[in-house]
This record gives sequence, structure tokens and C-alpha cells, in this order.
Amino acid sequence: QIATGEAASHERPSCSCYQILVLGLDGAGKSSIIHYICSTEAKMHIAPTQGFNSAQLQANGLQMDLLEVGGSQNLRSYWNHYLSKAHVLVFVVDSADGLRLHTARQELHGLLAEDPQLPLIVLANKQVGLFFHLGLSTETFLNLGPTDVLELQLPSSLTIGHSG
Repeated sequence: QIATGEAASHERPSCSCYQILVLGLDGAGKSSIIHYICSTEAKMHIAPTQGFNSAQLQANGLQMDLLEVGGSQNLRSYWNHYLSKAHVLVFVVDSADGLRLHTARQELHGLLAEDPQLPLIVLANKQVGLFFHLGLSTETFLNLGPTDVLELQLPSSLTIGHSG
């Protein structure tokens, strides 16, 4: 079940429920990351999302509802419909997919233009790829401006055999 909250409100909900919207282009690793967070293990193969995925986490009286909307081109037009209900946007980028990094940046900036106050987390997945070889930071390439950046290392097994 996904918490709906009040439209366009990013304030802390009174019930300690947070909706986290997880977006990114198809193949970026959204489903793999959600699966890993919820089960602490990575699957060898996760099918591409054919619409939506949801998961719920509970810890210390806090409930987080994760909603992933698929990243294929035909589903991206629906992304902005979910922004007003989200408390946080997690945008996943496949940093090894050099051919579509500009598309990812355009899509992210479109979302930020829709709701510039929504808290944003960018996860640059598969970082052994293009960003690393070009010596670029994620925030520089995505043109996010000066931000506080927290670098996290997820297990490399998270992306093994990934297809969705």
C-alpha cells in the first residue's frame, strides 16, 4: 500500500510514513537496488519493470513506501504524476551507459523543474563505467550544482546479470 499524503507537500508526515519515488531510465538498476534494500541480497537476474514496483520498509517506527515507476520511454510521461505524493525522489543513473547519460540528465532536470523543492537522492549505479573513465563526478555530469555529496559503495554483485 502506498501512502498518498497531501498533494505537493514534502513535509514530514504525521504518521511517520514516507513515500519514496524511485525513477531512472530503463536498465539503470532501480529494481535491483529496491530488491537489495528490502532483502539485503541481490538477485542474479531481475526482469525489467513493466509498469510499477512497490515495496515497504519498516524500522524504528518509521515506514517507507518505495514506488518504482518503470523507466522505458513510454512510461516516463507518467513520472511527474507521482511527484506531488512523494516525500523524496531517488533518481538512479546507469553511469556505464554512455549513450543515454544525456537522456538521463534531461529527464532528471525535467522532474526538478516540475517540483524543485522535492528532496533528491541520485544513485549513480555501475560506477566502474563512463563516469570513472572520464574522471567526472555524478553531480558535475548531471549539472546539479553545488550539493553535499555522500558517496556510498554498494556491493558489486548488485549489478551482476542486471537487466531491469
